[in-house]
Amino acid sequence: MPSFKNPVHRVCTDQMGEYFDAVYYPMREKYGDWHGFNDMFVLNLVRDVVGESLGF
Repeated sequence: MPSFKNPVHRVCTDQMGEYFDAVYYPMREKYGDWHGFNDMFVLNLVRDVVGESLGF
């Protein structure tokens, strides 16, 4: 039987919202006029959140 006593790292919705606000708006001001900025930012945001959730 597996042991589930080890803590599981999870990203809360509040943390994700705070992260998005802290990173997206300054980046949009600096690079928002670049072609494909929103597409690339979403991919990088998802990569960061998944990595944080998995403990990387």
